[in-house]
Amino acid sequence: MTNGPIFAVAPAATAARPPTRPQEQHPLASSPDDHDSSFDDHLDADWPPHVPHREIDALIDRLDAGTQVDPAEAYRLLRLVAKEAQRLRAMSLRLTTARLAEADREAQLIIAEALGHADSMRSVGLSVLNNRLDESDRLLATLREAFRVELRAAEFGEVADARWRRPPQHEAEDAES
Repeated sequence: MTNGPIFAVAPAATAARPPTRPQEQHPLASSPDDHDSSFDDHLDADWPPHVPHREIDALIDRLDAGTQVDPAEAYRLLRLVAKEAQRLRAMSLRLTTARLAEADREAQLIIAEALGHADSMRSVGLSVLNNRLDESDRLLATLREAFRVELRAAEFGEVADARWRRPPQHEAEDAES
């Protein structure tokens, strides 16, 4: 590991980097009358106010051009960029955690609602099933009763058939004599 920052910029990295802001003077060297405030407001909207974006852009432009860079200034600016990156990572982590917690709460609400619907549907289903079972019990009782009536009718039919086939006792005796 090295003890200090490395200030070299690879040519491929500069080609892929988006274009920098227009070359501007150092903010301390310029007067408020030298530049348009609406242009500065537009530039300031892209960066947090505590990050010296003009100085960083100037440093990047000097590195791109291959000119001499003051290591102390570069280290200070890179330290500011690193702090901002750390702040953004922490904010991103907090936002992600908050979003995940919110999604978890929404999922729990959806699951609770779905379970409530499932419970109500289950109770309706059980009620319908209970009604159908009661109906089938009544139907089965009716079929049993019909079967008993049919058996009794068959027994009466056999008795009646036997009577009609057999002549009465006194007629049978008369027929024999």
